[in-house]
Amino acid sequence: MDIARVGRNYRARLEMLEATGPTKFEAQAALFDQVEAALARCRRVPTLIDTLQGVVGVVWADPNGYCYFISDNKTVAGASTSARGFCSFNTFEEAERVLRRHLAQWLFDPKKPGDCAWLITHPDDRAQHLDWVRWQRAYSDGKKRGMTDQEARDYATMGPHS
Repeated sequence: MDIARVGRNYRARLEMLEATGPTKFEAQAALFDQVEAALARCRRVPTLIDTLQGVVGVVWADPNGYCYFISDNKTVAGASTSARGFCSFNTFEEAERVLRRHLAQWLFDPKKPGDCAWLITHPDDRAQHLDWVRWQRAYSDGKKRGMTDQEARDYATMGPHS
């Protein structure tokens, strides 16, 4: 742990955690509160979301916030060929909501009927996803009609399309 004077205050730092206070003791106490909160987050059991299509997502806590990871379980020489991870969410619920939206987008195929909106449990997120699906399908339709990339984007943005 590092404690240094910064202006009129003291800054206590431990790895990525940092706290300030008017005295060394108060800065250190504030940092210890952050460490305790980070460790409490880490005690939460990770959540696994199986899409039943060979793609899984996991949400977990780390000392700096909440994270998620997506993997398609395809490996080459032991490493995933297609995986994504994102961190820095303030709440577990926020990380899970974003993961569910990301999974639904990951699995979306404009050539296939149906959608993976069932993965999304929050109504606001589902509405946002359905707007995204409409745009993707309209863009794909525009490309099939021979439009350039920009024309297809403009066409999809004009909406609504059937």
